[in-house]
Amino acid sequence: MAQSECSRSNNNWNNCIFFVKIMDVLSMKKNIFNNNLNSVLLIISLVIFGINQLPFLLDMRPVMYDEPWYMNPAFNLLHGNGLQNTLVGSGGNVNYVAPLIMAGGMAIFGETLLVARMMAVLCGFISLLILHLVMNELKCNQWNRFIGFGLFLSISILNSTFRYVRPEFAVSLFVLLGLLFVVRYERNHNWYDIIGLAISIYFASCSHPYSLYLFALIGCSLLWNVIEKKDWKRIWHMLLLVVSAIGVVISMIYLNNILNNSLGSSGIMNRFSMMNAIEAMKVSMKHVFIKHGIYTIPFLALNLYTIVKIKNVRWIAIPNVVFVFTFPILFSTDLAMVGNSALYYSLVSIIVCCYVLDQLFDEKIHNRKQVGILIVMLLFCVLNWGVSTAFNYFKRYEKCNTILAKDIDSIVPDNSLVYGAIRFWPFKMKSTYFCDHNGKENNPSEFDYLILNSQDEYYYKDVAIVQHVVATKDRYELIYTRNTKQYGVVTIWKHL
Repeated sequence: MAQSECSRSNNNWNNCIFFVKIMDVLSMKKNIFNNNLNSVLLIISLVIFGINQLPFLLDMRPVMYDEPWYMNPAFNLLHGNGLQNTLVGSGGNVNYVAPLIMAGGMAIFGETLLVARMMAVLCGFISLLILHLVMNELKCNQWNRFIGFGLFLSISILNSTFRYVRPEFAVSLFVLLGLLFVVRYERNHNWYDIIGLAISIYFASCSHPYSLYLFALIGCSLLWNVIEKKDWKRIWHMLLLVVSAIGVVISMIYLNNILNNSLGSSGIMNRFSMMNAIEAMKVSMKHVFIKHGIYTIPFLALNLYTIVKIKNVRWIAIPNVVFVFTFPILFSTDLAMVGNSALYYSLVSIIVCCYVLDQLFDEKIHNRKQVGILIVMLLFCVLNWGVSTAFNYFKRYEKCNTILAKDIDSIVPDNSLVYGAIRFWPFKMKSTYFCDHNGKENNPSEFDYLILNSQDEYYYKDVAIVQHVVATKDRYELIYTRNTKQYGVVTIWKHL
């Protein structure tokens, strides 16, 4: 009798275990299905990003002046000359993360502008993967992910960031990585997420120092939450962030001293001392909210809505709004630098958007309000995609860089002494290249070749080198001329 009852009990227990296993399998299938959908959205986003970035990567846009500033240290590092910028200007030596990334790619695939720009695109792919991980942490549904990826792919400043070998491509990667750890820490309060955040802050700030200001504001917001909740045991977590910030400053000062170079873009206090705050605000309002207004104004409305209506997300929306309004006052009236604030602001706004949509949507659309919000967000992405596409594909496109790179490399021998516009250095890196703002210390008779163009007068407007060439035709011979849309008339002069 007892054995029979025991047998029945075991059978019931086995049946119960079998039922639990069946439920686990069904639950696992559901999770796999959801993960598959998420993975499909990620793969589609990566493919769209690649299609949008990789074609015509070399020729779509002209070489910007600061691209050689960051390529040059990478080139010098590979040739045993250290991480230093030997061209005029600053950048790439103190802000060393982007050159290190480029040096890795150039060491494997070759020392060309195309390879350097492909490393920037690679960072864009990784940034999309990090955004995917952020949305995993937020447990975003498919609708939310669709909008999040759509914003990343369509915003014009993110479209252009990964087309150039400027430090912003590394900034975007490490800022998003830092935001991933911020989201994880705010949800779980784990000490190892703070360590990840501290490391991300270091590399983001060594990509560009302005990253430090954004994370300082976010750190203050996290500290306020600690004080508000009286969770005093987490104070030491905040101290780790302070240590990371101090490490960034020490690193910059050390590199500046050993390289005996100006801090360049990190010399923010020099700018602040010369600044008119009212004028800076005018510049900011005009550039950020008019030139970039197609996405910055809706993002501002989103952040303000979050601050007013969604209390548990204020901690990230408030520092974002403070950042975009205070950045130009503290750091720069330079339009290019103010434009950088739009990049930081957009990255954080995408995370804020994911938080907000997570409050509005679940797996299904239930009412007209949700349908309306979804349609508005989709139209917003499509509109920005159209603007970005028009800007990138229909603005002065020609295969200029490919032609000039081939011609200059074939005409100018290696190890020549060259004077030219700085943007042509990537086309002949194996040369002793000079280009400065006044040129008074350089005697034109000393150069083997001159590479000049009609649109770079700013870089040699005080130089008598063009007049010298005209006045002493017996000293230089014009051996190459090409009329281009990007650079105007490009000429190469050979010393006789």
